[in-house]
Amino acid sequence: MPSQTRTLTVHKFDISYGSGADISETCPSCKTYEWGSMGDVAAQTLLWSADGSLELAMYTMRDIEIIEGLDIIRRRPDMYIGTVEPDRSSALRLPSAVVDAIANLEPSPKEICVGLWSQSTITVAWDGTPLPIVPFTPIGRTVPHPAIYELFLYIRAGVPPFEPFAIGAILNALSERLVVSTVHDGQRYRVSFSKGKLVSLLDVVSCDRPLGTNWFTFSPDAATIGGYQVTWADIQCLTMRQENRRLSIEDHSGEKADWW
Repeated sequence: MPSQTRTLTVHKFDISYGSGADISETCPSCKTYEWGSMGDVAAQTLLWSADGSLELAMYTMRDIEIIEGLDIIRRRPDMYIGTVEPDRSSALRLPSAVVDAIANLEPSPKEICVGLWSQSTITVAWDGTPLPIVPFTPIGRTVPHPAIYELFLYIRAGVPPFEPFAIGAILNALSERLVVSTVHDGQRYRVSFSKGKLVSLLDVVSCDRPLGTNWFTFSPDAATIGGYQVTWADIQCLTMRQENRRLSIEDHSGEKADWW
């Protein structure tokens, strides 16, 4: 892999990487290396066992396999999020599909909160079962990684109780940027994706006011699914689709999203 096109940013507990400034993540305590200068560098990351005990695992980005199947979603988004509706931005199809998938989880959330930020950035939050972070080893691999990766990197994801959960891979594939957060035992765990790829590894981050048990903040990839910017009127239309479910919406379209 050419060192001039990829960098590794080594954090206290993870490695994050990206091919551009828009999605690569850094912090003041990070040290950044050219990919080629470190060889097969190993990262130390946190893994949580089913019994709640903390484990440390050593692995590299090469141990995380991303199947090319997500490219199929990007080539034919209509097959996964539906066709364009008249007088609605085609970009609205993605948050609509996400809300539908969350509403159909078992048990069904009592409330789903959708917030609109500037530049068509959307947050969807709900209380319920936390997204899984226990160690998971894909078939054919030997190094475990947090199970949450399975839900967003594989179209046929199956990690109980989120089984199936195809919307994770669809959301990843069709988002220019996606940050996933889940709360376990009062601590927030965060991981980010972009256009079907993993951008930063799962990490523990501070959070004074969690938006729910789980929440996604994402920007639909307009280059892939098209459409003008999502408007507040578009978000209001989501409430009509959820006839018997409680959906709350918040207008923050004059503010930039807090990606962290």
